[in-house]
Amino acid sequence: MKTLVHHLKRFSIYSLMFASICFVACEDENRQDMTPEIGEGEATPKITMYTPTAGGKSTSLTLYGTHFGTDLEHIRVTVNGVDAEVTGALGNIITANVQRGSGSGPVKVYLGQGEAMQELTYKTEFEYSQSPIVSTYIGSYVPAAKTEKKEGTLMEAVLWKPGSIAFDKEGALYIVEDDDRDIRIAKNNQVATFLRGDGTGGTVFRMMNIAFSLDGNTLFLSNDANASGNAHIATMLWNKDTHQYDAANLSAIWSITPSLGNGVTNVGVHPVTGEVFSVAHGNAMIYKYAPEQNTMVATGMQLPDAAGKNASKVKIRCILFDKAGTTVYMSSQEKDVIYYNRKNETYNFLKRNVQFSLFFTPSKQRHLITI
Repeated sequence: MKTLVHHLKRFSIYSLMFASICFVACEDENRQDMTPEIGEGEATPKITMYTPTAGGKSTSLTLYGTHFGTDLEHIRVTVNGVDAEVTGALGNIITANVQRGSGSGPVKVYLGQGEAMQELTYKTEFEYSQSPIVSTYIGSYVPAAKTEKKEGTLMEAVLWKPGSIAFDKEGALYIVEDDDRDIRIAKNNQVATFLRGDGTGGTVFRMMNIAFSLDGNTLFLSNDANASGNAHIATMLWNKDTHQYDAANLSAIWSITPSLGNGVTNVGVHPVTGEVFSVAHGNAMIYKYAPEQNTMVATGMQLPDAAGKNASKVKIRCILFDKAGTTVYMSSQEKDVIYYNRKNETYNFLKRNVQFSLFFTPSKQRHLITI
């Protein structure tokens, strides 16, 4: 009986080995079918096919044909006229990576150099697509119940309710953490605490929004005075020696105004004029920075509610201009709407008869209000 079992085990092992050999052989045979046969005496380079015929950035193309050669210095591949990165050449196979923004168009192979260069074009054009790739840039996940914070590399760091973000003029990323009263900075692949709300000497405590002047030399920071702090808007200047903003010299340019109630949750900079704007939470009034007075002054403009009257308690969390500065969006966390305005000239809050729209509303209705 033991002998029979022994033979059965050997038979099973040999069967698996045989099946594996057949699988590999079949796989090799399929691969060889992709590569065309080179006819005897045939010396003219040509493309017989390539795969895949669609994709986006970094798509790896495999081009099949004849007489490509193996010298990468003498082989060039383009997609829609944009050079692809040639990564390999085996005589009858070329591999190349599609570059970002290539677009849809013909796939071409250039062989040789100078007057002897040959151009080959395949009949099927490549279809370029931009598929969004979503991945974690900063932060290691922790359960929501935990309030752990951690410094370190981009992947090691632990954030706590990140809210407003902005890049300074040297590419460092500032992260205002909602409800945590801190600003973190991501620089040189490291995350560290840039400013603690409880370490500003009472200037700000609940930072909400951040923006930079056009030249990048001034940082503007809004403060929700409902959580204490003696500034609505504070600034700090760029230190060219340390290559970051001087947190030790944080200064209030718009001190707490009791009539505004809960303070300010936003700040925005016009991308063309450099003007600085903010919307007060309590009265929905739009304020503008006056350099000669070094403070924010009321423009006389107030955001409307759905009935066309002056709104109140809007809690604007973001002021966003388009690149041309002719369109502005304001998100209201309290009213659950996005305000919208567009003009055919450089935006100016001080002008009258400015039209604001509630761009999105809970009822999905669009309201056009003339102020």
